[in-house]
Amino acid sequence: MVLCVAMAAGLAVRVLLAPIRGQVPDLAAFAKWGAFAADHPVATIWRDGSCDYMPTYPMVLGVLTRLYRLIVDAHATELPVWALKIPPILGDVATTLLLFFSVRGLAGHRVGTAIAALHFLNPAVILESAVWGQVDVLPSFCIVGALLLVHFAARQPVIAHAAAWALLAFAVMFKLQAIVFAPILVLLLVPALRSGHAKRTLAGCGIAVAFVAILNLARIALAGELGAFWRGAVSSALGRYPRLSMHAWNAWWFVPPETRHAVLDTDPFVAGISYRAVGLALFAAALAFALVILWRRGRGRDPAALFLAAAFVAVAFFMLPTQMHDRYLYPALPLLAAAAMFAPSQAIPLYALFTITLTADLTLEGLPLIRPWLIAAMNVAGLVALGCALVRCERSPAQT
Repeated sequence: MVLCVAMAAGLAVRVLLAPIRGQVPDLAAFAKWGAFAADHPVATIWRDGSCDYMPTYPMVLGVLTRLYRLIVDAHATELPVWALKIPPILGDVATTLLLFFSVRGLAGHRVGTAIAALHFLNPAVILESAVWGQVDVLPSFCIVGALLLVHFAARQPVIAHAAAWALLAFAVMFKLQAIVFAPILVLLLVPALRSGHAKRTLAGCGIAVAFVAILNLARIALAGELGAFWRGAVSSALGRYPRLSMHAWNAWWFVPPETRHAVLDTDPFVAGISYRAVGLALFAAALAFALVILWRRGRGRDPAALFLAAAFVAVAFFMLPTQMHDRYLYPALPLLAAAAMFAPSQAIPLYALFTITLTADLTLEGLPLIRPWLIAAMNVAGLVALGCALVRCERSPAQT
């Protein structure tokens, strides 16, 4: 009952906020992609270079545009702002229910209700979907679901790993950045490969990924548009925004503003090495650190270490590489909410910290009392604290 009330209140707030234009350039692009996908073969949307997303979301927007014309306004050219926010709002609902049922099964109804309700009413989560209308919630749902599947379905390793890799593939087909979580799922495969189910597990994962790839890419291949798709959505990903930071209050915010706004991330930074290469190297080191902790912590069998490590990877991806957008911190929130069921004393304070910093980054830039360097410093402190939580987790008695 409490969760129902909280979700009703959260939905009411989202409905009230949905008509706000929010992130205007992105919402305008989403509306155009939806109209194009509704009126033309979606496989050709990458031809002119205006679409830089993976295929799943333009397909979703095309279906949504057709439904809007069928149900609401047959003469509409593009979706209105509020309708563009339906997919991320539904993603909020799905993530909340996923957290509730997962936590309830482990920690009881009250704890499950508390974690799910707080996440659904989280201001940063509401802003991300109902104001900004961003898609990040959808791949984040897939990543959380994949990790929960591997943990809770351990008695059915073949099915669990296959379903987890299918969810990861869907996450990547929503946003290419989700690929950074693939090494964690690879590490989680190791215990299954050492069992008697190695061949079936690998075959199941391969079939699952192939199914999702065919579902998303077959029509593009048949239309002869794989080259345009690759150039528009994949190969351009590293160079589309060659700046140190795209309004993300992360580690690069401490570079003096006259340098931060003037240089490209391909310019030399240290010993002739570019800013971009340094950022990617730092992230690679952070990812390796998380994987080492997971490896030493029972090959990922410890759920507290698993979700803290995934959250660490999400925050490190936001903090260390160049070109980051402000909203890219979002995936850390559902991952920390999931971690709270296994390590509440470590996950909940970090969840609160990143809620504050993401809310500030999404809404408060330009206000006289807000200092971006202070929010960036809080994010750095949060990353360090998350790393320390991982180390403590490694040294504490293992959970199963």
